[in-house]
Amino acid sequence: MRLELTHGVAVVTGAASGIGRATALTLASRGCHLALADRDEPGLEQTVDSARSFGVRVSSHLFDVADAAAVSGFPESVLASHDRVTILVNNAGVALIGRFEELNLAEYRWLIEINFLAVVGLTKAFLPVLQRAPAAQIANVSFSSGPTWSLGI
Repeated sequence: MRLELTHGVAVVTGAASGIGRATALTLASRGCHLALADRDEPGLEQTVDSARSFGVRVSSHLFDVADAAAVSGFPESVLASHDRVTILVNNAGVALIGRFEELNLAEYRWLIEINFLAVVGLTKAFLPVLQRAPAAQIANVSFSSGPTWSLGI
């Protein structure tokens, strides 16, 4: 079944810049309405303004995907602006850079919270909404570089 983007509704996290912004604008250029999320308010508003220039409905959602309470309430917030969700793009992510001995366990926990647990939480939160769409999709953007470190041995 071909995914119809025109008149669909895509949720894109990490939409303030980079891959998230590019994904949002590509979807908007193909007629897809958007629910855009990020914790970077100025960047998010730039993406929202650019996406609206394509004539699609765009809602803006300012929050951090590491906030479990915000994640669980996100579908309700999206549905207040859009009647459905047909695509979930889990794009928000972070990376660590440094020598192994410089990075502490709390930093690795932060990375896992955002790059893995937030993806699981968002997918679980939106799954009931996505299951109502005849042809819904979930796209998970992987930050494969993960933690970048060297032992320096």
